[in-house]
Amino acid sequence: MNLIKETNSILISHQAFSISLILENIFSHVTLRKDILPFCLVNRWWNKLATERLWYKFQGLKNDQKTGAFSKFLKILQRSNLYYNDPITNADKRSIHQYGRYVKVLDLEKLKIDHYKLLETLDCCPRIEQFSLGNIKLNKVQLYDISKRLPELRLFKFNDIEINDGKALGAIAMYCLMLEELNLKKDIACDPNVLLDITKYCKRLTKLELVEKYYEDEILLPCLSNCPNLTFLNIHRCISISESFLLSIFKSCPKLTNVIVENVSDITTEFAIETFKHFRNFKVLSIQYVERYLESKIKANESSINVNLYNAELGRIIDYFKKDDDDEMKPRHVLKELALVDVPLNKLNLEIICKGLDQLTRLELSGVQGLSKYVSFSLNLIIFSSVPEPLLKEESNQLFKNCSQLENIQWQLQRFSRND
Repeated sequence: MNLIKETNSILISHQAFSISLILENIFSHVTLRKDILPFCLVNRWWNKLATERLWYKFQGLKNDQKTGAFSKFLKILQRSNLYYNDPITNADKRSIHQYGRYVKVLDLEKLKIDHYKLLETLDCCPRIEQFSLGNIKLNKVQLYDISKRLPELRLFKFNDIEINDGKALGAIAMYCLMLEELNLKKDIACDPNVLLDITKYCKRLTKLELVEKYYEDEILLPCLSNCPNLTFLNIHRCISISESFLLSIFKSCPKLTNVIVENVSDITTEFAIETFKHFRNFKVLSIQYVERYLESKIKANESSINVNLYNAELGRIIDYFKKDDDDEMKPRHVLKELALVDVPLNKLNLEIICKGLDQLTRLELSGVQGLSKYVSFSLNLIIFSSVPEPLLKEESNQLFKNCSQLENIQWQLQRFSRND
């Protein structure tokens, strides 16, 4: 009976390791080549899966001139695509592995490669999903040559690449329809209508970054409407957009989980509140006053939001989070941590903050003077403060006395605790 159980157990184990999804998952956690190489010796099928893992990514290194790694890589790719004559059967056969079909990530960012040598490499690798280039200039013809060889591309990673022809990226809209991430940095020119085409035809876009672009609302509004599946949006120093565009972001892209909007003059309290409404479950909020409009910034994800505003309406922000017993329809957003940096405070608005936000567990105030005079009521708060003036021992005692649940105070480099 035990022998039968052991035999069945062996059979089940053997069947499990004959399922490609299970093996691929196992191989995906084996990162070192020296560890995965023995898998190639088990049988032909294991050899194929292990080889796919080994050839999944090629990354060129700075010492390539010494090692010649890229030249060897390309030579193997080219040979694996050729037929050879089998001396036994006298028939033309292809290599067991077409290694180029296994390459999904090609990182040539640190290499200087001739354009035609690059095209030869791409011809051997028809299934690239992530492609990285760096430190070169690309014209329209070159970009079209590259893009037409990348039908399965998800991410085209540019690093220190100059593209001066605004219509060059039209190649992406024509050939790279599976693109998921688009990063338009400062040195990458892209005409407004080209961006509109990319968002129209690349239906899988989930990440969009715009850096120092001068697109206006008339272009960006339809672009965002074309990208309902965006989860990441970064807008940096795009000074031509208005508050009305910002307020439309979350309506056009309801799946956003990360948003960064910075150095944009029309970032307002209204946009901050729209951000709060979208990220309903975040628990940590930081608010900082800045001296110039273009220093304004909102950085938000599902757990925390940082707000830098030139003219922040603190009362409106606090009112959004306050519990309203008279309005049962108002959603209750529980805020656990609040940080205020260089925000002018007085006794009245500090009391409004503390009494209105009754679920706070941590309040951090930086650049606030005379705080010890204002905190004189019982709260369930842990306060960490960094301020220009020292906190006297009698003042700390008074804070602990008045705030029954207070355990610690961090005051610049001083730390006070209830047991002191």
